[in-house]
Amino acid sequence: MSLGPRNCHKDLHIVINDTVIDQKPEITPLGVTLDDQLSFSSHVSNVCTKASCQTGVLLRLRNLIPISAKLHIVKFAVLPHLTYCQTVWHFCRSSDARKLEQIQERALRAVYCDNKSTYEELLKRAKLPTLHTRRLQAIAIIMYKVKNGLAPPYIAELFVVTNSQYHLRNSDFTIPRFRTVAHDKQPDLFRPCHLVQTRQIYSIL
Repeated sequence: MSLGPRNCHKDLHIVINDTVIDQKPEITPLGVTLDDQLSFSSHVSNVCTKASCQTGVLLRLRNLIPISAKLHIVKFAVLPHLTYCQTVWHFCRSSDARKLEQIQERALRAVYCDNKSTYEELLKRAKLPTLHTRRLQAIAIIMYKVKNGLAPPYIAELFVVTNSQYHLRNSDFTIPRFRTVAHDKQPDLFRPCHLVQTRQIYSIL
């Protein structure tokens, strides 16, 4: 699999020791589906399928077990699918992120047998954050560990810590500047990578 615009790699041929390496549009290492555009749409689709199956079971049992048991099912059978490696695919499409939130909402409605309350009211009742907030918290924890030397080397070496005399959060890490729009009007070629956006999120929090 090669990363980048599809048109740039459609004629790419890789041969190693007289063996032609076939290109694939996506791969699934360690349970996370990576596509050549890093959109993570395929991964989110797979996650939604798995979590929806668990939610369907919960819906069938919603009138047979108590609320506390159903909430445990959500936390230990549904949420693990929705949050697995969440910092990797946090920068997915907004439409895919909404699909994940809708599954959590559907699961909470099954827990409380409530089709009238808003999603925010259900979250407050269950004492759960949105999935988006949960991902931001996970990113902030990682950046805190990097800042304080608690992260493993393979993560810490991805970031450049700034030694500034000012105690400002937006000066903790070096954030390179990027052109966001190219001359050929293909902004995706020049948008900041995920590591840069991670640093920017930490600076905002």
